[in-house]
Amino acid sequence: MTRFERGSRYGRVATFALLTGLTATVLTGCGGDDDEAVAAPSAEGTPSARPAATAGPFNAKALIPAGYTVKSVTTMPLGPAGEPEYQVVVSANADAVKGGTQNVQVFAYRDAAWTEVFDAADKIVPFEMQGDFGAPESDKTPDPVLNQKHWVEKVAVQPVRFGLDSPSLVIYGEDKDNPHVLGVLAVVDFVTKPGRANLDHFEMAQDLGAPKVTGSGNAQQLAVPNWWYPWVNGGDPAEYTQTVGLTEDRGVAVIADSRPWVGAWVSSSQNPGVMVSEVIAGGPADGKLQVGDRIVSVAGNSPKQGLGPELLQHEPGEDVTFSVDRGGQITEVVLTLGDMSKAPNYWATPKPATIGVEVAPLSGRPGIAVTSVAANSPAASAGLKKGDAIQRVGDVRTGEPSDLDAALSGRAGQELEVEVQRASGQTETVTVTPKSAGPDGDVQVGLL
Repeated sequence: MTRFERGSRYGRVATFALLTGLTATVLTGCGGDDDEAVAAPSAEGTPSARPAATAGPFNAKALIPAGYTVKSVTTMPLGPAGEPEYQVVVSANADAVKGGTQNVQVFAYRDAAWTEVFDAADKIVPFEMQGDFGAPESDKTPDPVLNQKHWVEKVAVQPVRFGLDSPSLVIYGEDKDNPHVLGVLAVVDFVTKPGRANLDHFEMAQDLGAPKVTGSGNAQQLAVPNWWYPWVNGGDPAEYTQTVGLTEDRGVAVIADSRPWVGAWVSSSQNPGVMVSEVIAGGPADGKLQVGDRIVSVAGNSPKQGLGPELLQHEPGEDVTFSVDRGGQITEVVLTLGDMSKAPNYWATPKPATIGVEVAPLSGRPGIAVTSVAANSPAASAGLKKGDAIQRVGDVRTGEPSDLDAALSGRAGQELEVEVQRASGQTETVTVTPKSAGPDGDVQVGLL
């Protein structure tokens, strides 16, 4: 499956399995008779009458922020065996226009008082877990799980057992203040004492749906539905599912994905197929595809543009034959498809680079035409001129402008041989060192 990184960044987001401690805020229990009051749990985890010396039963209305109303109170055994049960409160503010931005708080009965051990409105999501939708590079402060400055709706909570000592809390909501509705998924556990929570997993994406708990006993997982828009003129959206579970080395993370994965960064293209810009170490294509290969068909299906629909006809684990144009010769390469859970995250996307030329398609002879050369650019330093035809950059034969993107992506600072045909017809090879296109440069490669 492919992902297009240019123009829209509402694709698959980075998923990290970090354990981040959340400092608990101690709140005293509040008395009062209302519909949200429940008896304090006993040490065995079952409700019992609170001793006379304590402050009274659990009162959600008194513990949520001012201006919020209680949407639901759910009792869950989120602590280790023998601990009292937790109260999970979903509340909404009084914004009548948008229906009320929703929040999640978790309270535990500690030392004869109800203690807040988690608040989804706190700034608790580390920058590294924020993915495509986190803070800008200049602001690496934490973000909330549910940003209360946004319109967050459809918040739901449920427990899941990943084989840990106690269930984890799954929180799902929809952020509707963005141009596209973003699904927000967080997994929190409460095994750390005293009264601390761990944010195990966080995802936020346009296509993220509400998760479903699968499995039984201590071997449960999360099935997370998504919609995928195939890369580069890829046709109709396609549904896929990620599986979130427990790993030995990454904690709670995405462990499976129903989308096939080849294991290469590839360039966009106006012609059929895609050009390989980089082969990902350890992926299905490692040792089988090469930089500069143009994949022209999948299992005999020749795409009009891109490869999205063709790959979607296959599943992870399948052996699939790819037709590859390598140095002008068509060769058949058989790959055992992986799945997208093994693919690198967004932050690993090769950074765009430039040599300071503008190029255009060329007819009548190989290569791409240089239409302008920026002053003091790497191309100017190497002696490239308007009217030259670039025929090869490094290992990439250039037949269209997008091939230059494939040749340069991720190679800023590296010396590359560039084969050019001068306007006189003479062919020369020069050395060019690309420079970074900067943080605002378009990323011209997709993940295949």
